Amino acid sequence: MDNAGETNRPDNILAGIPESLPEELEQVLAENEHVSIRRILSRGHCAPAQGWYEQQDNEWVLVLKGEAILEFTNNSERHMRAGDYCFIPALKKHRVKWTPQQEVTVWLAIHFPVQQQDQDVISDEEEQS
Repeated sequence: MDNAGETNRPDNILAGIPESLPEELEQVLAENEHVSIRRILSRGHCAPAQGWYEQQDNEWVLVLKGEAILEFTNNSERHMRAGDYCFIPALKKHRVKWTPQQEVTVWLAIHFPVQQQDQDVISDEEEQS
């Protein structure tokens, strides 16, 4: 990653994608104590059937290229294509159910801490479930 002002060439989130992706690749583009911005590359990758992500931070994800299916523990699914985004509150169990084998899916994921008002919404949703 180049730092702004050091070169005349901007970084490109769709550049530098490896030909071979034996495992999903997650790269930190920028982070500090409050936020983490990551590029995730998937090609036919999915979470194990019994494996659920349950993160301590909120996550906002955007599919920049390709497609994927996100699955949640309430049996709902979200088929995401290029341009689709999704907010996943902290502690909401989810997983990647599917990404295509024939192309790379490029995600932009932003992780950020829970604020008190977010925690109140999460608590209300849990009571209604």
